[in-house]
This record gives sequence, structure tokens and C-alpha cells, in this order.
Amino acid sequence: MNSIFRTADRQQYKFPSTSANIDNIVALPKPNDIDIINIRSNKEFFANFIQQINKWFNWFDRFIDIFQRIIDWLKTHNVNRSNQILSDLSRIRDDPKMT
Repeated sequence: MNSIFRTADRQQYKFPSTSANIDNIVALPKPNDIDIINIRSNKEFFANFIQQINKWFNWFDRFIDIFQRIIDWLKTHNVNRSNQILSDLSRIRDDPKMT
């Protein structure tokens, strides 16, 4: 496991950049990047890794809960491409390749 994570692309484990406005709307602390450098025992590393992933999931779930309502409102008012935004958000949430 150590050799796998030492060769991993660290960019993959960085939390996406978000604007201050989005951070204020979501109102949850933005999760830290996932730490794949400080690998201790496999058991301890795995527990920490899962804990960090759960923080990301909680943040993204909150993000989608908030913005899905906004997108639904945009759809109701026939705003161009609002269907595409909803489709993209749903794909990000549901597609395991995206998470």
C-alpha cells in the first residue's frame, strides 16, 4: 500500500477550489486535501483516509442539497442550460468515476 500511495498523483487528492461565496453558502468548513504523504501503519492510514473521504462526502452532499434547489428554480423559470447543470451535478454525485 505504501508504494502505491508514494507513486500516486497528489493533485488527485486536492480539494477543488471554490469561491468565498460558495464557501459561505455551504456553511461547512472546507475539507483539507487528503493526506497521502504521512503514511504510518496501514491500519492507521486507512482509518485516517476514510475519515478524510467522509469529510469530503459531507461537504459535497451539502453543496448538492443547496444548489439542487437553486437549479430547480432556474429550470422552473426556463433559464437556458439549467437542465445541463442539474445533469452534470447528478453525474458528479452518482458516477463512481467522478468521485
